[in-house]
Amino acid sequence: KDQPSYGGSRMNTIFHDFSAPMFAFHRTTHWEGSKEFHFHNHYELDVIKSGDMTLIANGTRIDHRGPCLLLYKPYSCHLNIDHPTDNYDIFVFHFAKSVAESFSQFVDVNDLYLRDITLIPLEDRLYDEVFSILGAFDEAPERETQRRLLLACLLEITKRNIGKSITEAIDEKYRYIHDAANYVTDHFGERLTSDSIAKQFLVSTRKLENDFKSVMSMTLRQYILDIRIANSIRLMSLGQKVAQVAYMCGFASETHFIHAFKGRMGISPYQYSKIVKSKEN
Repeated sequence: KDQPSYGGSRMNTIFHDFSAPMFAFHRTTHWEGSKEFHFHNHYELDVIKSGDMTLIANGTRIDHRGPCLLLYKPYSCHLNIDHPTDNYDIFVFHFAKSVAESFSQFVDVNDLYLRDITLIPLEDRLYDEVFSILGAFDEAPERETQRRLLLACLLEITKRNIGKSITEAIDEKYRYIHDAANYVTDHFGERLTSDSIAKQFLVSTRKLENDFKSVMSMTLRQYILDIRIANSIRLMSLGQKVAQVAYMCGFASETHFIHAFKGRMGISPYQYSKIVKSKEN
């Protein structure tokens, strides 16, 4: 149902199947809530009809205006800043690896999601082709098979036009920041400090911290915390207890975890766990 969201934005759910999982929504107008990095373990395909945006993912930055297809790899820490306009219009699709495997005979997503972020401009016939598929989502029966086939069609169109993609990668001398971000994602449960990560990449702590902030637009310390909080949400959603999650996500103590989680999310992890359990019941 059409419902208001942050900053006056309007969101309309196209479909959702959390058992797959696979879901999509349509958003119009500027959203103030889009100014934070986030990551997820599923694939993301965005179809942007209009608007100006700045995209950042693991050290890659793209500034773009106008219609485009946008791909985000799983576990890429990314940020989409849509600049204030009256005509921002985006369709967002999220789908799990299992969904991608179900239509692998039509299109292999591994050929598409080679970069953390890929942008393909939509021009003329390509624009018409993509939006004819989007229109079919409204007309198709509410059956998972049809939705998967339509999503496969969108991805097949994307694959045919992958040669038109635009990527503005960071300077090669900062490429190690991309690797450092992935290192944090892979080792979030371990004891991570600027010193220990700097040693992994054979640079000074000061250089790592300065380069990381320059590339990622956030401090390394904040990035580590965001990755840990995101994983704590995932683990609690799977039924893990708060004390276990604190340990698994690399927090110094349960108290430290509770303080950090509440500061970031506005509620305690215990309150979040209760919300998860109430939804299950």
